[in-house]
Amino acid sequence: ITVLGEDLSLKEAIRFGIEKSDYVTAVSASLASQTGEMVGPNKEINVVYNFVDEEIYRKVDASHLREEFGISPEEKTIIHVSNFRPVKRIQDVVLAYKKIQEEIPSKLLLVGDGPEMPRIMDLVEKEGLKSKVLFLGNQDNLEELYSISDLLMLTSEKESFGLVLLEAMACGVPCIGTKVGGIPEVISDGDTGYLVELGNIEEIAEKAMKLLKDDKLHQSFAKMAEREAKEKFSADKIVGVYEDIYYQILEMEEKIC
Repeated sequence: ITVLGEDLSLKEAIRFGIEKSDYVTAVSASLASQTGEMVGPNKEINVVYNFVDEEIYRKVDASHLREEFGISPEEKTIIHVSNFRPVKRIQDVVLAYKKIQEEIPSKLLLVGDGPEMPRIMDLVEKEGLKSKVLFLGNQDNLEELYSISDLLMLTSEKESFGLVLLEAMACGVPCIGTKVGGIPEVISDGDTGYLVELGNIEEIAEKAMKLLKDDKLHQSFAKMAEREAKEKFSADKIVGVYEDIYYQILEMEEKIC
């Protein structure tokens, strides 16, 4: 056990922890690079992506929720899931949705809770969207909500990976995300969703409407999203990578002993 002194800075503590580890992983190349630049450790940081549990996150029949939420058959459903912190820029989701709903009958599901909730609720009321935006709070069965959704939007200004993107994709939901952090490593731009510039409300709305207005395009993106989630980010694949890492460490220890 190593006890770090109080006079040790956070940067030094992170470097110390990394350099004293046998093997270091990060959930995205972006995070690995950012950590390397910030801390400058004398240790390689290896990328091992997050994974999705396909037994949980898969397309299910949750049509009863549409009726429960008052979503009519002709309406599209857009979803955002987060911890409602300022870094998630949920206001961008709401403002983009305002443009979308002017052309496409739809509902916006905001899932989660956090410090930004009061501000976002005020914004929704100010923009006259109260009857179209559903605040669902924290939910346990996210796969059901993804399964009734046509599109997920994640407009964060910082994101090490973006696990909600992967969860939605596994349920066959195309995604729109910002070109920041690890998001571009999850969304294949033009195949499983679209990448947009941070804070560009017009672009977010434009890309969303492009998908929501074209059923054939949407179906193609949905199938590709589900396939990529299972092939690139499956639990079996990623857990297998970690198992290999553990065996490598054990072999190294045996050689030292």
